[in-house]
Amino acid sequence: MIIEFETAKLAKEVGFDNDSKNYYESTGELNGMSGEEMFDAPTQAELQTWLREEHEIVAQAVMPNDACSTGVVDYEIELIVLSENRRSTKNIYGRDMIFPTWEEALEAGLVAGLKLINDEK
Repeated sequence: MIIEFETAKLAKEVGFDNDSKNYYESTGELNGMSGEEMFDAPTQAELQTWLREEHEIVAQAVMPNDACSTGVVDYEIELIVLSENRRSTKNIYGRDMIFPTWEEALEAGLVAGLKLINDEK
């Protein structure tokens, strides 16, 4: 699944430059031909890999622990920061931020990881 336009803009802001097959124009149009400013539009998996390999941030969608007992399958996000001086695991949003699909949760996790990088600049 290709990341959303706002995610692509944030990714570019923090240094993502992957020469993806897909791109957004500044209007938000995917793969347009106007020649305006462009933003790489990688898949969620490609951006997830970049976050992990370049910034040691693992963003993932997870099912809450009570999903089996409640029978409701929703998703939360989790960020794991791998670098030695800031090793931590945290559920960024907790139960107040639930997503109906795995993809929506992953997108939110990617955004949270990008914002973490942005905050450290």
